[in-house]
Amino acid sequence: MAPSKAEFIVNDARLGRVIQILSAVILISGALYLARAVLEPIAFALFGIALVWPFQKAAAFAQCHGAQPHERPALGAVRSTTRRR
Repeated sequence: MAPSKAEFIVNDARLGRVIQILSAVILISGALYLARAVLEPIAFALFGIALVWPFQKAAAFAQCHGAQPHERPALGAVRSTTRRR
């Protein structure tokens, strides 16, 4: 049995959607490749912030609670003192 005209239209619409998605993926990949000179330093900066943030937070906590610079506890000790019992 031959497919009806409606089945061709549905299959053509699906094919069109697949082509749109594939085109978008290719264009976005190309744009990211060309923007890597800008995006690499931004990614590195965000990675650095993610590494330093816990230490900065621990230092701020120790400073707010009156600890002197030479008495400031290590990060693990700060976390254990913040738990409520």
